[in-house]
Amino acid sequence: MGRAPCCDKTKVKRGPWSPEEDNILKNYLEKNGTGGNWISLPQKAGLRRCGKSCRLRWLNYLRPDIKHGGFTEEEDNIILTLYRQIGSRWSVIAANLPRRTDNDVKNHWNTKLKKKHLAAQNNNFLDIGYNFTNNINSSDLNHNYSRNYYGKLDYSNTFTSHMDSNVTNYSSKNCDQLPLPTLMEIQENDATIQSVQEDTVVYASNYLKRTRCLELYHAEIAIWLDNLNECSFLALEVGTNKSKKRGLSLDEKREKMLQIFYDSQGFFLLKELEKSGPKKGVISQSVKDVIQSLVDDDLVFKDKIGTSVYFWSLPSCAGNQLRTVYRKLQTDLQNNNKRHTELVEQCKALKKGREESDAREEALNELKAIEQKHKELKEELMQYADNDPATIEAMKKAIEVAHSAANRWTDNIFTLRQWCSNNFPQAKEQLDQLYNEVGITDDFDYLELPAVVPLAVTEGEL
Repeated sequence: MGRAPCCDKTKVKRGPWSPEEDNILKNYLEKNGTGGNWISLPQKAGLRRCGKSCRLRWLNYLRPDIKHGGFTEEEDNIILTLYRQIGSRWSVIAANLPRRTDNDVKNHWNTKLKKKHLAAQNNNFLDIGYNFTNNINSSDLNHNYSRNYYGKLDYSNTFTSHMDSNVTNYSSKNCDQLPLPTLMEIQENDATIQSVQEDTVVYASNYLKRTRCLELYHAEIAIWLDNLNECSFLALEVGTNKSKKRGLSLDEKREKMLQIFYDSQGFFLLKELEKSGPKKGVISQSVKDVIQSLVDDDLVFKDKIGTSVYFWSLPSCAGNQLRTVYRKLQTDLQNNNKRHTELVEQCKALKKGREESDAREEALNELKAIEQKHKELKEELMQYADNDPATIEAMKKAIEVAHSAANRWTDNIFTLRQWCSNNFPQAKEQLDQLYNEVGITDDFDYLELPAVVPLAVTEGEL
């Protein structure tokens, strides 16, 4: 069981509100208020509107404390911030915007802010990969390595930066002439260079792997975005095509099915027709109904042979059917023309003797005057309807019926009192008190009708 509707939807007006209706509702509410009942308010205000429609119109548009017009940039920022936090809870969002209703906030979001919100989400998503790459490159560019034309690493700058400037001034020829401390220093520098080379190779290998991962990540993002755009375009195209596509009407389906019979000029079972129908654009579920309608109109014939029912139709059969229909229409047309001629003659015969003249005009005016007089006399007679003898006689009969009923109930009361006295003698005082409370006193007795004075008797005779 659902809740009963607030009004009869067939007797109320729907659609946009007119300025006159707005003024009526506004003036009534300013003077009388809602009264706590929106359902009865339209009838009191003189509006052919539903109570719910009046309530929504007042709360969303006509209230003096609401704000109309465009939203400011500050209000847009508040709506966007709250939407990211709590979603589409429009009443909560509207509570943070003074003099704005949840309906206005929802409409503003759907028409303007939703597109801005989606665009901001797409931009943030695209910036994730690029920011990640830039952070890695900015931290790695502090190291002294570079790529040559073939993509291999060049470590020359890195190695020379770790070598002591004094050591580079010596050649292999005068290496034996160096003092011992200087030779030890050279050996230490060689070990340092070798360690740096090993660390650089490991770091370069790791960097290549990370760079390759980022390239693959960017490529996957690009492919995903291309697929997303393509899917959106296809969805839009499919939606457009679906909206433009229209189903076949019954007449079009009949023509398609007849064309199957005319092209093959053969005999078909119902299953064969259900397979051939979709090729012509008629779904298999509706083939049976379409074929039955053609059989009812004698455009398709069927016969049961054994346990199978065969359907067939030939172009000549359709031609014969059309010729039969044509002859029937021709006969109906002739009969209607004949009937029309007879009615025209009857109309002319009725007009005879009723030509417009002064005597006829005077007679019509006199008839109108008599009808007016009859109406006035009838209204005057209705004023004395209470003194009508038939009405008085009906009242007498009603009085007699009421008198009989009253005495019958009085007898029932006496019987009940006697029964209580016999069965409950110890509760006599309580029963008497109860009788007095309900109006059954000692003078309670049967009713007697007064003597009716005949209407012909005058006061002098009394």
